[in-house]
Amino acid sequence: NNTSDPAPRVCTNGFLSGAQPTCNPNSCVQPGVPASATANPSSGNIASGSSISFTCNSGFVQTYGWLTRPCTAGVLDGYQPVCGPVFCTHPGVPAHATAVPPSGNIPSGTSITFTCDGGYVKSNGGSMSRSCYAGGLSGSQPVCSPET
Repeated sequence: NNTSDPAPRVCTNGFLSGAQPTCNPNSCVQPGVPASATANPSSGNIASGSSISFTCNSGFVQTYGWLTRPCTAGVLDGYQPVCGPVFCTHPGVPAHATAVPPSGNIPSGTSITFTCDGGYVKSNGGSMSRSCYAGGLSGSQPVCSPET
């Protein structure tokens, strides 16, 4: 505990010398910034009665913990947040085509690539490569039709 006046007080003739000390609550140690996130404040101790706030970076979402952690007398409440990538749902493989990856979720920041089978060509305005960003896929699904 911190005090405003650490000097000892002496009792003389029934009176205490010096000023009455006041206790100041301890601050909390900055817990660090999780991967794929930012923190406010980003460094230094957190004063008792205030909080540290976390924000997941673009393309990431909170998967665990608290985005705001209050400090009370030297103790940070809650759990450190974890920010995981946002996934896009696999759009499926068009008829007469292959896809990489062939199935499963598409992590944010990556792409799915389509290739028409032999004897087939792309016949619409669809995209042969679709990028996942923050839960949404770019472009539209291609259609593979027989070569003419």
